[in-house]
Amino acid sequence: MRYEEFEASIRKILGHSSFVSIENGRPRYHWEKESTKGDCLAVDWTTGGVSGGSCWDTGDEDNHHPMSADPEPEFEDLDKILEAMCPNITFMQHKALMRDVVKRQEYSVKEYYGNYTDKAFKYFRIKDLYDYLINKDLIGSPDSIVKKIT
Repeated sequence: MRYEEFEASIRKILGHSSFVSIENGRPRYHWEKESTKGDCLAVDWTTGGVSGGSCWDTGDEDNHHPMSADPEPEFEDLDKILEAMCPNITFMQHKALMRDVVKRQEYSVKEYYGNYTDKAFKYFRIKDLYDYLINKDLIGSPDSIVKKIT
């Protein structure tokens, strides 16, 4: 399977275009229908931060309070891809793929009045997933994948 076929299959499997680019250490989402922008898939969540500061603060009391963290989400888009393209992947192969292909980064969004939101995201480049699956001989034939998604 060529990379172009692989990418087209992913777009059919997911049925949406939530591909991202990684820019300045943050995911940039591309939601345009049938978008060809973005070479990654990502999932992000809030890991903490501080809110409550405002322009009405007098300085007599601290109105800031910590934000609670969201649980780290599952990478559902990756699971859908693997279910269609690598239905026989073992738990240990999946674990190795997550370690070797999926990357994780954190960043902070600074806001006004001392407020900020800490975020994390995990992502993978579609080309890196393709190369990994080919090198590990984990990908199914193009015909078997097309049958599953049509």
